[in-house]
Amino acid sequence: MMDNNRSINHQFPAPVIERVRHELRRRSLTVESVTDITPGMRRIVLTGEDLADFTSLAPLPAIGRRIEESGADTTIVAIAAVAGPEEEQSFETAAALTTRWVYRPLFNVTDAEPLIAALAGIDIVPQTFVWIAAEASVVRSVRAYRVEERGYPLSWIKASGYWVKGKADTTEKF
Repeated sequence: MMDNNRSINHQFPAPVIERVRHELRRRSLTVESVTDITPGMRRIVLTGEDLADFTSLAPLPAIGRRIEESGADTTIVAIAAVAGPEEEQSFETAAALTTRWVYRPLFNVTDAEPLIAALAGIDIVPQTFVWIAAEASVVRSVRAYRVEERGYPLSWIKASGYWVKGKADTTEKF
């Protein structure tokens, strides 16, 4: 497979990502409904007067939020690792979405190879924002593959280890 990214001049400015943080406040809420989305994911809908001034930028897990908030002028290829077909999710979006599900058993969550293999068959055109989110060692490996082996500019990649195997309450930013 030919990777055209090595010979392309990436002189366009990369997108800027801005984090928004809100003040933390305890609230008294009631569980309105509980829905099992996949065997490993549950959606819990909360209600209550304390939500009147609440603002949330993340009503879905991060990948779902990014996909569902994208407009019709956006093309998204999402590669997502799940334990099996029962873990696949559907997204409501105006974007042109292609989802590639990579099946990887839960005991193998730090194995980046299935994701790298899925990426090997995809040419990413210049000025494409690449977002990588997973367990930290997987993010590190996938990011290295995109930058070092495929020559994609680091400034167009946002990579975040949302969790670290064996460590509680830990994330890694790359």
